[in-house]
Amino acid sequence: MTYMTKEDYDILESSGHFHRQEFKDDPYQLDRGIVFILRNMRIESGHPCAVHCGWADGAGHSTNSWHYKGRALDVNFKEMSLVDQVKLAYKHGCTGIGAYPTWHEPGIHIDNRDGRPVYWIEKVKGSGEYTYFHDFDEFVTTLGSIA
Repeated sequence: MTYMTKEDYDILESSGHFHRQEFKDDPYQLDRGIVFILRNMRIESGHPCAVHCGWADGAGHSTNSWHYKGRALDVNFKEMSLVDQVKLAYKHGCTGIGAYPTWHEPGIHIDNRDGRPVYWIEKVKGSGEYTYFHDFDEFVTTLGSIA
């Protein structure tokens, strides 16, 4: 894992796709890979994207959250369906994708975890209850029936 540097953020800011202030917690605790994945997703989608959470210091996520490792982001793409957000993340190589239809503006968790990909849908906002999938097509079909 390679952490983001000042030079990385300078490059992203000069392209007009990011500002380090978008990351509410320490932006230098984020993995370069996941940030550049999001940059590529933003470019391809052409939609505004809000970053809700990047690196987290231990509050508000599950015990083994990839946020604590700096390898996860919670985002939502404006004017894009939840299914299309999920498909975009998959296309760009995210290996952990969570769908959150219960957010005020439905969005996704993306990460670049090691090992077998996993996908999930939050059942009830803030409940910590999820439906998990290892098959991407099943994930998208189920999400499409509820989102």
